[in-house]
Amino acid sequence: MPGISRSFTGPVRISDLLALEEAQGTIPTTDELIDIALNWITPFSLITRPQLLSFMSKELIPALQKASRPSYFIDHVKAILEELPEKVYEPVSEIATLASFPEKYSKLFGKNLEDIEWILRHLRKVRGSAIRPLGEVSPFLVALNPELMRATTPVHEMLHYWTALERFPLGIRNLLLQTHMDIPPVQRSFHEALTSTALTSPSEYGAEFVTRFLTASTPKEEAFWARQIEELPPVYRDWIKEIINRIFK
Repeated sequence: MPGISRSFTGPVRISDLLALEEAQGTIPTTDELIDIALNWITPFSLITRPQLLSFMSKELIPALQKASRPSYFIDHVKAILEELPEKVYEPVSEIATLASFPEKYSKLFGKNLEDIEWILRHLRKVRGSAIRPLGEVSPFLVALNPELMRATTPVHEMLHYWTALERFPLGIRNLLLQTHMDIPPVQRSFHEALTSTALTSPSEYGAEFVTRFLTASTPKEEAFWARQIEELPPVYRDWIKEIINRIFK
């Protein structure tokens, strides 16, 4: 229907709809507005806070319980996701556990059974994964393994959108890659021991250090990770601080 086909990145508000339609010179009827509000989610729409919290309560927490994760761990996951700044998850198209992965992958990328089976085998060996088209950043699917994930894994995988090299001009991309290659093996080993993460790329560095800062549970812990970020190579340090500043704007 002309004038009312819309995608939104947040909750639908009637005022937003009317403003859009007024700008187009068309005002939808009440029935049309209701239809938009009920059906605005498309395969390429982005998740909202209600959807994130719904996923947590209806899918993730039951999956963690089924995986026999302790209650203190589940409470930590809940606290992190409930307090997560909106900009962290705004670019995410879908979040899945192993059980829902085939359906959500198919919705975003097509029902390629061979790809789905291959990725599922990989997911069973890792904490989580950020899945997107080769060379692009959207659609963006976060997949979690409830048996292996850390409490911070959902945030780490979401942040791979923010740290994807494809988002940056070629000059910055090359600078980040060169910085990664120039980090002495001893220093990278220290960072990997500090974070318990394989820091195999600039994206992994950025996603993990930003996650550690964002999910710090005390001012002392936040100050610790702020110091660790300050001690990174200058290019990484400034890049990571800029991501944090953009998330909190």
